[in-house]
Amino acid sequence: MSRSRGSRQYKAVRKAASLKRAASRDLIVLVVLTAVCLVGIFIYSTLMFGGVIEDTPVAQGVVMVIAVVIGFVSLRHSKDRRALRDYMDAHGLTDTEVKECLRMG
Repeated sequence: MSRSRGSRQYKAVRKAASLKRAASRDLIVLVVLTAVCLVGIFIYSTLMFGGVIEDTPVAQGVVMVIAVVIGFVSLRHSKDRRALRDYMDAHGLTDTEVKECLRMG
């Protein structure tokens, strides 16, 4: 294998690792937002059914905004994963090569 071929392969693996980091970061944000949202829904429902607070249009608006944010992060994560898979397929990379590059720094 020529030196330039190895260098191109190394650059491709590094770029794939970068794309994988971005996709992983979005997945973590998505999971955290979903968990926070579920906890908030549980607390809000408990307080509402307990008679402590009333259901208001402002609360419904806040829930809709949160749903839009979670949807946006979900779409971004899907786009990042698709970009990673397409890049890996185009350059003939495997998950193992990318994971090894991530472990090495």
